[in-house]
Amino acid sequence: MKTEQINQSLEQIVLLKNKLALSTSELEKKAVAKQLEKLESDFDSNYKEEMHEILLDVHDELCPDNDVQKPSDYFAKQYITKGNKYFVDDKQGVLVHMDDYPHQETKLVLLPNPLRVELNIDEFNKEEVWSSAKNLYAY
Repeated sequence: MKTEQINQSLEQIVLLKNKLALSTSELEKKAVAKQLEKLESDFDSNYKEEMHEILLDVHDELCPDNDVQKPSDYFAKQYITKGNKYFVDDKQGVLVHMDDYPHQETKLVLLPNPLRVELNIDEFNKEEVWSSAKNLYAY
């Protein structure tokens, strides 16, 4: 699997998303948004099969009633950077219904360094449910 390539592509997207959030001029925002749109489209095209396989396994185990969406849907709108590690707040990701958390708005989100899928449960609880570093599923 191309996890290192996927991770590098995702990290480029994350950096652009953060740049877009910090952009102050309309001209810069438009240029960054256009570049970001291209990278996201390329990500979906280039890694569709690999990401679908990963996300399908995660969905099958955690939220089988929810359909797998295109990979870019699992991107956060903005990432928090600490060194070379990336995090997101609990509002980020694709909303999924989980029997284990029936009264919470749980979400799945993709993060780089290492490439991973995280389950956002609430403000204080997150679970790494898949990671290329461990190359395993954590259910």
